[in-house]
Amino acid sequence: MSSMHKKTVVLKILSLIKYSLEFLLRVGKINYYGAKIVVPSGLDWKTRLQIYSRRYERAEIDAVMQHWGESQTLLEIGGGAGLLASVLDSNCKPSSHVIYEPIKSNYDRVRSQKLLPSTTVHNYAVVGPDSDDTTLKFRIRERVFGSGFLSDGAISIESDKVIEVPTIAIKSVLENDFDIILMDVEGYEEVLLPAIVTLSQALIIFEYHNDKCSLDLSDLFALCPNYTFTHFTDCTFVGVPRSKK
Repeated sequence: MSSMHKKTVVLKILSLIKYSLEFLLRVGKINYYGAKIVVPSGLDWKTRLQIYSRRYERAEIDAVMQHWGESQTLLEIGGGAGLLASVLDSNCKPSSHVIYEPIKSNYDRVRSQKLLPSTTVHNYAVVGPDSDDTTLKFRIRERVFGSGFLSDGAISIESDKVIEVPTIAIKSVLENDFDIILMDVEGYEEVLLPAIVTLSQALIIFEYHNDKCSLDLSDLFALCPNYTFTHFTDCTFVGVPRSKK
């Protein structure tokens, strides 16, 4: 084993020890890919483990950072708890960073993170261009960040509850285009993705939720003929306008 390889192994072991202690001690603030983030309280142990082991939203972080350019603008549709926003602000320093997060508890979590002055956070659900809804129903679980667009009216587990949140149309969100659009909307990508590709020339990074989206990937991509999508990793896909290829 070379000295360089030994050093790498030792550093990995030390990192694992550090992450384990943070997890066991429930440390409130940690360094997450260069950003000082606040770990939200009241999480289930699996979500906490993902955060402390630096695996939470890893695919989205890597996808944005691999495609990032100088002085770019970023739109997040579905801000979650703001961990991703804090990491991207710290590492990429977007000239403009706009975040839409429909769930009030998550919206408050996003605002509690250390963000750039140029970053704005809005408490709305982004809806499709044909929607007349002023509110949208969501399934929510307070013990985790995740919530889901309520398309079927069913509640999956006993602790789920349904809330209604105010909406904003995707046309209004995209009055000014962005360089990168990052989307995690828990199944509502079936509505938003086909709309976004007709309104924007941005690079699109989104998470596909096969358990919540009623469309198969092939059917979803068929609705976006002017974009080419490639699989990045896990459930994350990257879309580029065909005109830019």
